[in-house]
Amino acid sequence: MVVNLIYCDLPHANAVSEECEDIDTHNIYINKNLPHDRMREEIKHELIHVVNDDFYLEHHVNLVEEMVRRSALNEEELEHIEFYHHFIDN
Repeated sequence: MVVNLIYCDLPHANAVSEECEDIDTHNIYINKNLPHDRMREEIKHELIHVVNDDFYLEHHVNLVEEMVRRSALNEEELEHIEFYHHFIDN
């Protein structure tokens, strides 16, 4: 799996994830103005969505978010991910 971490201006969000057209490729957009520790937490949160494949769940968004907040990532889940970092200055 490939995860592109894209640091950019996000005026109305801290981080957002999306699935790409390429199989097993995801983008995570992170607000570049966040403090470093908050960026890490937001990336971790979005990675849980990606690992759990939450994009196709039919549950209410509040339930999905609650499940993510109660989840944790382990090293085994991260071993199969190739991370690429992209910085966008506007």
